[in-house]
Amino acid sequence: MAVEITRTDMSASELRAAAACTKDAKAARRMLAIALVLDDEPCRAIGPSDNGE
Repeated sequence: MAVEITRTDMSASELRAAAACTKDAKAARRMLAIALVLDDEPCRAIGPSDNGE
């Protein structure tokens, strides 16, 4: 499913800072996920894959 990011009033680093300050874990996860998309990070940045190597 594709999602369009329509608000760009916060940069990826600002979203990470906001996520660090919030006590709402669900909101923090959403902010960090959006920051990854804004940074155009590949999926491998999320964690190592278990591909047997």
